[in-house]
Amino acid sequence: MNWRENFVRSRGHSRPLGSLVTLAGAAVIAAVLMLPGELLTLQTGTVLADNSAGAPSIVDPPNPFRVFNTDTGTIQTVKGPNCLNTPTQSGIDVCTTSNPFLTENFGTPQGNGQDCETCHQPQLGWSITPRFLADQFAATRGSAEPFRVNDTATDPRVCGAPTATTSQAQNAANVNACVASMSLAQNVSAYQLFIQLGIHRIAIKDNPALDDFTISAPTTAEFGVLPIPPGQDSQQPCSVQAPGGVGTCVQTVSVFRRPLVTTNTFFASSVLWDGRQNVCVAPTPTPGACPSGPSQPIRAPLLENQVSGAAQTLILSAPPSTLQEDQAAHFMTGIFTAMQSSGISGRLDVPGAKGGPQFLADMASGKQTPPCTPLVEAPKELSGGGLPPPNCSAARGFDLYVSFLPNNLQANASTPASIQAIFAFCNDATARQRAGNAERIAIACGENIFNNRPINDPVGGRDTFGNPPSGFFGSTAPPNARCTTCHAAQNVGDNSRPAFILSYTPGGGTAQKSDLFVGGSTLAATDAFCPAHPTDPFCATQTFNLPEFKRRTSLLPLYTLTQTGTGASVQLTDPGQALITHLFTNAGAQKPPVLRNLAARPPFFHNGAAETLDDLVNFYNQNFSINLSAREHQDLVAFLKAL
Repeated sequence: MNWRENFVRSRGHSRPLGSLVTLAGAAVIAAVLMLPGELLTLQTGTVLADNSAGAPSIVDPPNPFRVFNTDTGTIQTVKGPNCLNTPTQSGIDVCTTSNPFLTENFGTPQGNGQDCETCHQPQLGWSITPRFLADQFAATRGSAEPFRVNDTATDPRVCGAPTATTSQAQNAANVNACVASMSLAQNVSAYQLFIQLGIHRIAIKDNPALDDFTISAPTTAEFGVLPIPPGQDSQQPCSVQAPGGVGTCVQTVSVFRRPLVTTNTFFASSVLWDGRQNVCVAPTPTPGACPSGPSQPIRAPLLENQVSGAAQTLILSAPPSTLQEDQAAHFMTGIFTAMQSSGISGRLDVPGAKGGPQFLADMASGKQTPPCTPLVEAPKELSGGGLPPPNCSAARGFDLYVSFLPNNLQANASTPASIQAIFAFCNDATARQRAGNAERIAIACGENIFNNRPINDPVGGRDTFGNPPSGFFGSTAPPNARCTTCHAAQNVGDNSRPAFILSYTPGGGTAQKSDLFVGGSTLAATDAFCPAHPTDPFCATQTFNLPEFKRRTSLLPLYTLTQTGTGASVQLTDPGQALITHLFTNAGAQKPPVLRNLAARPPFFHNGAAETLDDLVNFYNQNFSINLSAREHQDLVAFLKAL
């Protein structure tokens, strides 16, 4: 049995994942390839089967708009208004396979051979997964497009580093030469973290003179010296940081993050995990300085800095033209993706339901009521929807699957009495069985949990009256907060405010030191209500017990941030927004992402800490002491799979 078959069987899958690797040899090389739930050791003389005749899985599909099968259902992408609403080519569809987004080296004369699709695969919800990467590695001995030292290796200095005078063209050539020269052992060592967690390296520029903290990390064989000294990072060489010698070339901090999806971006406010780019005016304003309303200052050209920056630092392209930037930005804000079907429940866009991607595109065009997000409210001439209030909705949460409930529970489903009635129905096994279609019922019950189940966020405070009434959840004063407190944009799931970027555990969110995931304090532990009410169900879980989170995040580098003046310090695997605002108080902060097409793109959280949706729900259940029953846990997972 070869290692790919062994890996598949050990994970409980019944079918092979694709290309197979045959192991041979005796002496164990120093590098090991980490895969989810497995520790694989490659040996000297390893012979990888020649799989050039067939791809291990779908790669760069020629039609990104067809229906794709996933482990939990089907997924599809459709086009929306911004595919045609471009200032440079108004009326011409730019959402085609000739778009620079889907073109090698972003359509420029130089680069590392990647395109944006390399890490944003449509069949995977416009992201990538560890399974996909493992197949790609096996099929090509680690030379496929995803494997480039500047953006997916743990340390970009595998073959040396650029200098202050290295041109961008020479930098790209050096990276390509390095990739071509690397042995199998070097590839395994360089890309094991990328494959294990599906996270790529992002080099964040950091000028220590602007920070109100110092940052340090241990020097290790895996990650090298961190932060990377000025000019020595092939992702952020001086030729990109200070083109033509104009500007300052500074050190970079390596953070390892999941590729955020490049679909449904029309509804985004902050575009990147730490908010360093958003849809507002250039240069990027202080987070939150993008006011709502028809006159808000949307960036023109749209997403120019984000598109150009990604092309030059990740793909190592030449500076894109305005036309190329415009086409890519309108591709990202012009396409919409969602689950089309889920498990045995069938189509999610049946009459009465609002699942599937077309509903999202219809929200962007105003055929359905969209959430009030920056681009929705912006004028059409600025690539917006032209739908300021009251043409957009400030309502929170989801109302996609109310029609999956029994008829008597569908009317006024958002009123306190109806919410209580839905909870009562969902907790009644006999009533659920009588209602039929168990999976659709689970999806609808999960949606109600997401919208209305109290969660212990101390900032939100307590409700002594309660909606539903106090005591309904076994609490004398249930919390005011819900999942929708953060994931507020209706039927999309991100937050409409660029300022909404936060650290949501006492230790720094999912970037907290790995040891804290077993025995560390949850957010509920900071609730002043709990010491006097130790039996309250929303105070029950005040410490974490997530050993898999601990194991997975222990693979990441650990930074220590020490605040200047106070001496306060925190250890994090990702400093988060602190590197953007230069403020210690923002350490670990990340944005709540768009939740649509979630099931197609594991693992979850910015650092891949949650391998499955079950793991994700376990984290929230513990951190916010939600006190979910086993059935409620299953319902919430079913709903997330249907997004």
